Amino acid sequence: MNLINRTGVYLVTAIAVSALTVGCAVDSYERGDDVAVKGQAIINGNVPTAGGLAGWGVVSLGGCTGTILDNWHVLTAHHCVRAYDDSTGVWGALTTGPVIVRYEDGGPQQTAAAAQIFEPATPWSLNAGDYAILALTVPIKVNDSATGYSRAIYASSDSTLANQDVFCVGYGGTVAATSTTFSSGFDTISSATMKITGTGSGVLTRPANSSGQVGFGGDSGSSCFLGSALVGVQSTCSGATWHDVNGNGVVDSWWERSAPTSCSGAAPSQFRTWAATQLAVAVNTNFAYSAALAGGVI
Repeated sequence: MNLINRTGVYLVTAIAVSALTVGCAVDSYERGDDVAVKGQAIINGNVPTAGGLAGWGVVSLGGCTGTILDNWHVLTAHHCVRAYDDSTGVWGALTTGPVIVRYEDGGPQQTAAAAQIFEPATPWSLNAGDYAILALTVPIKVNDSATGYSRAIYASSDSTLANQDVFCVGYGGTVAATSTTFSSGFDTISSATMKITGTGSGVLTRPANSSGQVGFGGDSGSSCFLGSALVGVQSTCSGATWHDVNGNGVVDSWWERSAPTSCSGAAPSQFRTWAATQLAVAVNTNFAYSAALAGGVI
């Protein structure tokens, strides 16, 4: 049963922990390349050895990406937890089924379900307003510890990010579709250095770089980093083309889509203070410890 606070502050979802099926298909993949979609790609990204990117705290949501804020909380895109209908421009119900977080740290994969989901205030929007926090049923251990991990959110003005090279980590495809070949590499963690080119109206934008790396670090909900600080939450991409590779007369899903040419998402100014507020509520009502709050880094 879902308990929804209609002021848009939070909703509580009672869901049980369940095993994640690795490599599951992307559900509800919208065809329009100019709206939010699950399963974006970080085309030509660098795929690490197992655990090689563990220190960044990036997790898979099975079609979306998230970033660990502290051991109990993950930041992702709002459209990853609440459906968006691109044909009507209307936000609908939450994605059905449990939201499972998977973290790869070089050892056995850790999984945790979302016990609570924090949403931004209505009216909801893509890009600048496309963010949410998952509060987990069990903490994710980082460096074998269930306490003490925290990730700072970029604290300077959005404008200071213009033309900055940032380090992006995320899940998604690694090979784009062409007229004769399918996309591949879904749910693969990879990284790339990318440049922020736009910072206005609470939105960060970034075009594909010279190596064709796209998708703001990976699929929807992923982020990039400047130094150790988290920068942005990916929302939408545009400029992709579609290929009927198998010749069945329709575009079946993401594996017949080329790389987009530009991606946008929420800038740090849009969710930095909001995140601190939501974590304070979660810590006071559910959890005994939050390193990010205790350390004053969020």
